Amino acid sequence: MTQINQDYVEFNPEALFSIQLIPDEREYKEQMIDHHLAWLAENDPTNRLKTPSMVKDDAEIQYFQNRNHELKQECEWKVHQRLFQHEREVNKIQNTDPPVSEVGREHEVEARKKQWIEQEIVKREEVCDREVKLILARYNTLMRQCEERITQATSRYQEAYHRWQQENKGGNLGGAA
Repeated sequence: MTQINQDYVEFNPEALFSIQLIPDEREYKEQMIDHHLAWLAENDPTNRLKTPSMVKDDAEIQYFQNRNHELKQECEWKVHQRLFQHEREVNKIQNTDPPVSEVGREHEVEARKKQWIEQEIVKREEVCDREVKLILARYNTLMRQCEERITQATSRYQEAYHRWQQENKGGNLGGAA
């Protein structure tokens, strides 16, 4: 059996909390511009997007729907990684020669070894459980923020559409300006 190495990899909450709703502001802005340019280039009066504000809101809805999906996948992956790491830690503990006194009857020494292994596993399980809860909490917060942004953009989109309908009641159904 090998001796346990007490310096197992610690969970890094700073890295977890550095994850941003919009990880790359430049890419986000470029996607907004690309969406607008595609609408202008299409110049289709039958397009459901009738005004620049509707285009902007639609682009934001799409961005945050995609981001929400990415966050769900990242969350699942990080939880999976942490559980896998925990499994490795437990296996290592179980294959370790516990640092307990070898003095005494054989069954007493074995009981101390078993108790040490059980205590170490319980400690690691508690740590793993706390860390998984942190991962889930952080990602759930980010996903809620995505949903809020989607809801806000959807509301703005609907308001813009109603405004457009009011302005174009006379039959002018023109699209891009």
